[in-house]
Amino acid sequence: FSGPQASQVLASDLFDLVWDFRTADVAEIRLSVLVSVATSIAMLPQERIFNLVLREDSNFVKAIADISASDPNKECRSLSQTISRSMYEVLHDSGTALQLS
Repeated sequence: FSGPQASQVLASDLFDLVWDFRTADVAEIRLSVLVSVATSIAMLPQERIFNLVLREDSNFVKAIADISASDPNKECRSLSQTISRSMYEVLHDSGTALQLS
C-alpha cells in the first residue's frame, strides 16, 4: 500500500481500534478517542462514512449525538459536535444531506 489508499486503510483501522473506548470512565481516554475519530474521519473513504451514518446497525450517529449532548467533559462535547458537523459537510458535499443531530 502507498499513498491515499494506505492512508485510508490506516484511518479505518484507527477508527476501528479506538471506537469501543468511547464510553470509558476517564475523560482523557474519551477525548483521545474523539481526537482519533476526528483524525480518521478526515481520511476515511466516503463509502465508509456513508456506512457509519446510513447503516441501521451503526450506532455512530446516536453515539456522537449522545456525547455532544451529555458527556460530562466540555472538551468531549465540543469535539463530538465538530465531528458531527464534519460528517454532515462530507455528506452534504457528496449530495447526501442528512441531519446528524
